[in-house]
Amino acid sequence: MVPAERHAPAKWLNQQLDSVKPRRVALDSSALTNWDSALISFLTLSSGYCRALGIEQDRSRLPDELKHLVELAEPLPEKKGARSEALRPSLLTRIGEASLAYSLALNELAAPL
Repeated sequence: MVPAERHAPAKWLNQQLDSVKPRRVALDSSALTNWDSALISFLTLSSGYCRALGIEQDRSRLPDELKHLVELAEPLPEKKGARSEALRPSLLTRIGEASLAYSLALNELAAPL
C-alpha cells in the first residue's frame, strides 16, 4: 500500500461521520484474526475525527492490548497551567542586555574614525 492510500480508510470514515453525524461509534473486533500498525493508525485517526465532531467512540469490544496501543498513540490533552507564561527578564538581565547594546553601539560609532 502506498503512503497516500494508507490513510484512505480513515478519510472515508471521516466523510461518513461528517455526513451522518452519529452520536456514538462502536468498534467491534470479534471477527479480527490479526492486525498490524495500520489498524492502530486507522483507529488513532478515526478517534481524532470522532473527538473533533463530538462523537463518542466505544472501544469496549477491542482487545485490551489494542486499546492500550491506541491510547498510547493518541495525543494527550494539554494540562491547564502547563504552559509557562512568558516571564519578564530579571533586572540584572535587562541591565546586562542594555549594557551590551550600548557597548556595541559605541563600537559602531567609533569604527569609522
